[in-house]
Amino acid sequence: MSLLRRLTTTLSAKANELLDRYEDPCEALDYAYELELEQLRIVQQAIEHVTTAHQHLEFQSAQLEEAAAALEARAREAVTLGREDLAREALVRCSVIKAGIASLSAQGDELADEDDRFSEAARLLESKVEILGARKEAIKASYVITGAKAEIDETVSEIRDEVANVGFAVQRAENKVAELRARARAIDQLSAWSPGSGLCARVR
Repeated sequence: MSLLRRLTTTLSAKANELLDRYEDPCEALDYAYELELEQLRIVQQAIEHVTTAHQHLEFQSAQLEEAAAALEARAREAVTLGREDLAREALVRCSVIKAGIASLSAQGDELADEDDRFSEAARLLESKVEILGARKEAIKASYVITGAKAEIDETVSEIRDEVANVGFAVQRAENKVAELRARARAIDQLSAWSPGSGLCARVR
C-alpha cells in the first residue's frame, strides 16, 4: 500500500470516527473540510521533500560527472606519458564513479515518478477541497434554512393552537353572557309581576 493510500485510509477512518461525535452537522462539515485541508497540506509537504531530494541527487550527480570527466582526462594524460598503470587506476576509479552516477540517475527517476504521483494527488485533492468547500456552505445554508422553517412551522402551529383556545374561550364567554342576560330578563319579569295584579286588571 502506497504512502498516499495509507494516509487517505488513516484520515478517512479518523474522520468517520470523530464525525459521529458531532450532533451539529455544520460542525461535522467544518471538521471534514479541515481534515481534507490537512491531507492536502501533507501531500504538498511531501512534494516539497521529494523536489528537494531530487535537486540534491542532481547536484551530486553533476559533481560525480565532473569527477569522472577529470579521471578520464587523467587517464588519457597517463597514456600519453606511458604510464598505463596510472591510466588503469584512473579508469577503474572512473568506472566506479559512473556506476554511482547510474545509481543516482535511477533514484532520480524514482523520485520523479513519486513527484508526478504526488502532484497528481495534490491536484485531485485541491479539486476535492474546492468542491467540498462549496458543498459544505450549500449544505450548511440548507440546514440553517430547514431549521428556521421548522421553527417557523412550530411557531405557527403553536399560534394556531392558541387561536383555537382563544376562540373556544371567547365562545364560552359569549355563552356565559347570553346565559346571564337570559337570567336577568327572567328576574326583571318576576320583579314586574305582583300577586293579584291579574285579578285587579279583570275587575276594572
